Amino acid sequence: MTITRKAFIGILCLVLLPVARVAAHPYASGVTNKSGTISWVLNESATDVKIIFDNGTSTNDLGSAPVVGTNKFSLSTHTNFAISVYKAGSGALTQINNDNDVYDNFYGPRGVAVNKNPKTWNFGRVYVASANPGDANDGRDTTKGIFVMDAASEDFLGLGSTAATAGISYGTSTTYAPYKLCVGPDDTLYVADGSSSKMGGVWRTDPNLIGSTNIFGLANPSTNKTTSGTNFGRVIGSPNVSGSLAGGNLVLTLTSWDLNLANSSGGFASSAADYQNIYQYNIGSGPFPWRSFPTVLKNPIGEGTANGVLMDVEIAPDGKYFITADRTSPSDGTTNVCVLNSSGTTVLWDSKTQSAAYYGDSVNDHLCLQNYSIAVSPDDNYVVIQGGANNNFMVMALTNGVPNIATLSTNMKIGTGGGGTCYAAAWDAADNIYVTSGGSDTLEIFSLGLTTTCVTSNDLTCTNGSFQITSSAGATGVDNAQLVSASLAAGTSVWPRTTFVQTWTMTNTGTTTWTPGSSGYTMNLVGMDTLGAVPYSSNLSAWCVPMASLQGGVSVPPRGVGVFSMMFIAPEAAGSYTDYFRLNNAASTSFGPQVSVQVVVQPGGNTNQYDRSKAISYANNYDGYVVSDGYFWTDGSDYTFFGTNFVPVPTAEIGDDCAHFVSCCIGSEPNVRGGGMTIASRVPPTYGEPGAGNLIYTILVDGGYAVEVSSLSQLSPGDIIGWNWEGNTGIAPLDIDHVTLYVGNGLLASHAVSALDAYAPSWDGSPTVWHLIHIFDAPTINMSVSGNQLKTSWTTNWTGYVLQATTSLSPANWTNVTTSPSMVGTNYVVTNTMSQKAIYYRLTYP
Repeated sequence: MTITRKAFIGILCLVLLPVARVAAHPYASGVTNKSGTISWVLNESATDVKIIFDNGTSTNDLGSAPVVGTNKFSLSTHTNFAISVYKAGSGALTQINNDNDVYDNFYGPRGVAVNKNPKTWNFGRVYVASANPGDANDGRDTTKGIFVMDAASEDFLGLGSTAATAGISYGTSTTYAPYKLCVGPDDTLYVADGSSSKMGGVWRTDPNLIGSTNIFGLANPSTNKTTSGTNFGRVIGSPNVSGSLAGGNLVLTLTSWDLNLANSSGGFASSAADYQNIYQYNIGSGPFPWRSFPTVLKNPIGEGTANGVLMDVEIAPDGKYFITADRTSPSDGTTNVCVLNSSGTTVLWDSKTQSAAYYGDSVNDHLCLQNYSIAVSPDDNYVVIQGGANNNFMVMALTNGVPNIATLSTNMKIGTGGGGTCYAAAWDAADNIYVTSGGSDTLEIFSLGLTTTCVTSNDLTCTNGSFQITSSAGATGVDNAQLVSASLAAGTSVWPRTTFVQTWTMTNTGTTTWTPGSSGYTMNLVGMDTLGAVPYSSNLSAWCVPMASLQGGVSVPPRGVGVFSMMFIAPEAAGSYTDYFRLNNAASTSFGPQVSVQVVVQPGGNTNQYDRSKAISYANNYDGYVVSDGYFWTDGSDYTFFGTNFVPVPTAEIGDDCAHFVSCCIGSEPNVRGGGMTIASRVPPTYGEPGAGNLIYTILVDGGYAVEVSSLSQLSPGDIIGWNWEGNTGIAPLDIDHVTLYVGNGLLASHAVSALDAYAPSWDGSPTVWHLIHIFDAPTINMSVSGNQLKTSWTTNWTGYVLQATTSLSPANWTNVTTSPSMVGTNYVVTNTMSQKAIYYRLTYP
């Protein structure tokens, strides 16, 4: 049975929610010097822009005046400058361009790449591949080729709706030619061709697309074999480039169709077994066309028998290989994303294993979007993945260079024109995301919403530039955490019915400050409770969600350490038990790793005792739901049958279901066990509002299960409290208006519509009177003397117990009393003749 709890599980740790155009990450690009006038491009509006001259000797503060697009200032006699652009972030993923920007609309957009080299004026230039000519959504009739814009989506080459071709002889495909793009570190653009028949694999062109060179030479992919020397196929992954021809160290890495290389010496596989590997061409200084075979890196995703699976590879700034594949089903048994080390030999991370570990889902890969593209941010902090499913993409933060699945943000939909295919994604130097969609026929640009300061610097030649970005949390910040330690190791042995505490120490690895208290950052139960979880400190929250607040009541800043503790009660039955928890922020959004407490309850023998752990677990799991018999009381006498599948409490009703709920917590149900006590018939209408006093006095106190005590300190988790709102101090059943389960640390659970995990002393005030009821964990022995006869008795509701005796407690040698008990009224009675020795008695459950 699965019970869905509200606000328990969530995967948005970057708070990536599309909102209006109010984001961040503006920066200066496209810097040129023309006769002492510096021109530069601002990609979006900024909070404040400063022009800093001569290494900080003077500053011109322009405020928010610079416009989106081209701006200018005079260099005068200065020899160097820096353009510092600051903006306060919104804390949300936000589209920063406009779908109505004419130059961001294309009929068949495919690959996208952004120049991230700050040395020259090409910095920030955006390239979009258009494979399918036609009429875009805004009436713009675009052609086949490459479109070039500046960072503000302005037409850089002035070609309007006509794409630049650079003399490239593309294949005829309107889907894969041209396809993916890459800007090399020397500003050269590399264009992948995935068309069938005679094609060129990868083309190399200058930043302005004036001329081009084919790297491998034109060939038909079907001729791939050792004797022909054809060493490439249809390139369907991003052409990763490092080095340059001029530097003699050009390396090209890609994924390809049609290439079935088994090793790096040009050995083709004898059968379809090695498609979809990663191929790395060590070109150096050339020459072209390049005829040498690539180094083969085995692809761990394992689709080598199929030619035609879309895959992409991205080499991260630290050298790791990020790989993704187009899988139509998350449950087909393969992985969708994996990360290799910088030598391409070891899998460091894969999405299927991570999905099983993080979500407890061994069937579905949670990173399945029919993935077409993967890209890592230039600061190695984020990865974006997109594909053919629902026009969506997803983002994750990286921790130590690999994805942190706790930060996974999914279903980031782009475009207003419908359709279903996102083809490519790229980052600029300021961590903005560029996404192309064949479904909406657009290029869309997104900001992560961080608060950023981006500084673009150069000298008067404008050929020696540099770039730096510093970022912090936006308006809502980035929540993240890392587990430092847990006080109880998994598999710790505990005895039945004992209490124990698990303490988690967490490092704040996000950019927000964790605030204390129940309305701040808490550690919350995820899913079902099996261990009678009791909050370690007093909390007040809607519904009975076990949570622990920060110990010490002190806020935890980024990089600080917070401590969260929770008390638990071991169940009576032996076995392994696990409860899961996750941090929640003040907005009830969960984040960080899922942590646990896992213990092994040792066999302690059946005691037939009240199982407080089960009673607390019942309250934790089903508070706010119609209990397992399906009945719900509304006004003290009326009830409705809602079914036995735990439907939510009907919020339109008054909700006088308190005694009914508590009886389930402490008793037993045919399908869900509470504490296991014997409860009288629960047939309607026994447990409406009048049942509160009946449960406390008639069943529990008068039945010998419980006793009324005078202070809260005498209660244990799993006891109950009765309430009289008018101030009556009597103990008659009709004097009880309400009954609640006591869950420990002063907290209550109630099943009424107003169900609050309330702090009990907050209700203890005039005219309210509370009645504190402690339930016995075992039968109590009563003794009476008549002459030389000792009568030992206990109530008949504790069945199966045996009376034992010993003459010494040190050491104790307990033996069964041979006299059989007789039943007198509601008691078992054993009568023995008294002796001159001291005799000790106990009840035991064999």
